[in-house]
Amino acid sequence: MNRTGRRFGALLGTTAVAAGLLLAPTAAIAAPAPMEDATAACQVETASLSWGMKESFRQYITGAIANGSWDTYGEVRYVDPELSETGAVQAGTDLFQWAGGTGEVDSSLASGMIGFLGGVHFSGHDGGLELNIANPGIEFDGAGTGYLLLEVSEAPVGTAGTQVRAAKLDLADRVSASGQALSIAGAPVRLTSEGAAAFNGDTDRGTYVAGQEMDPVFLDATVSGCALGEVVAADITADAPGEGGEVTATPISAEGAESQVPWLPIVIGGVALVVIVVAAGLLFAGRKRPAAPAVPAAGAEPDAQGDSPSNP
Repeated sequence: MNRTGRRFGALLGTTAVAAGLLLAPTAAIAAPAPMEDATAACQVETASLSWGMKESFRQYITGAIANGSWDTYGEVRYVDPELSETGAVQAGTDLFQWAGGTGEVDSSLASGMIGFLGGVHFSGHDGGLELNIANPGIEFDGAGTGYLLLEVSEAPVGTAGTQVRAAKLDLADRVSASGQALSIAGAPVRLTSEGAAAFNGDTDRGTYVAGQEMDPVFLDATVSGCALGEVVAADITADAPGEGGEVTATPISAEGAESQVPWLPIVIGGVALVVIVVAAGLLFAGRKRPAAPAVPAAGAEPDAQGDSPSNP
């Protein structure tokens, strides 16, 4: 490149740098400001919560072994079971119902809490068993997720306990919301590690574990001060069982439960590997085994060194 070309290139580079410095603040000023959160606070006007705790536990309490009962107090009542045409217990019955809930949620249901007062006291074994479940709450925590808050204690009726996130709620396809109406229809309930510890109490013989499924939860509420975003729940079978079928203890990784190691496939794979290695070793050894020396024919003469003709 000649001197004129080099001067033109340098001038062009200087012009580009200067233009960039001039345009940078302009671009920063022209960038749009972030949009404000469109959600609004909604005040809970009315709310009722329905939950059966655990059907098998209720049957145990009233059975011949525990020979016990339960008592409700505060804004709680027991809803007698209603049967469908097929003879199954209809969803939303055979459970405890809390009324008079209060609280606040945002219009997208990504946060907020609805709390209730009152509880259920279980007793059995001539007073040897006491379990008090009181003051529940529904906490919304992101899209499709919530928690059931409970005070659980081995104490007399009305004794206050420490409220914990006792169970995780799967709200996906279970929430309906529009305008001022909100409902949760049969959301699955699974114990957290805190909830399992609370239900097990001070005994080391407790059988509750994180991930264990309890009875589903139902909620009906109305709000004011905002319009809830439109949410449509999936169609739910009216004859759905109270505990969603057979109870399984599935750990919840979000609550710190360790994942289960698939030992059976590992053991089978290890045994197969050992068999393959042994078989390969035997095959290799068979190929390396020297051939048996040939028997010299009758009358054959040894070589000059006295060796057999079959040796090298």
